[in-house]
Amino acid sequence: MKKESLPQLTRLEATVHGMVQRVGYRYIVQDMARKFNVKGYVQNMPDGAVKIIAEAPKKNIEKFIKTLQIREPPIYVDRMETKSTKPTTEFKFFSIKYDTLIEEMAEGFGAEIKYTKLYIQDIRNIFHKTNPLEQETN
Repeated sequence: MKKESLPQLTRLEATVHGMVQRVGYRYIVQDMARKFNVKGYVQNMPDGAVKIIAEAPKKNIEKFIKTLQIREPPIYVDRMETKSTKPTTEFKFFSIKYDTLIEEMAEGFGAEIKYTKLYIQDIRNIFHKTNPLEQETN
């Protein structure tokens, strides 16, 4: 009987730039990492970027990274800098590296405000499309 070898791990280090903080981006990254069985972490950086360290077989990393190129309001990934480095196998799961409680609360409130504004705009758009008082009569 032939012994099957485990797929070789790839380690990706990425820095994501754009509107990626205070929009729930880290939670999406974590969900996608779990979906593709990626280990590592995601973390907000002081300059407004998001850092991702990910380890998994190459195919999993490729699928994972494609799902993170989000351009749907309020999230907008402008660019992603990536590099491959030697895997360390130090991770057991994928996690979010949290900041202080105050920073995390501000993150949550900021995300809620952005999503609420988008919701209100959607309601206004629906209202303006269906409001008979604003439609021209012939």
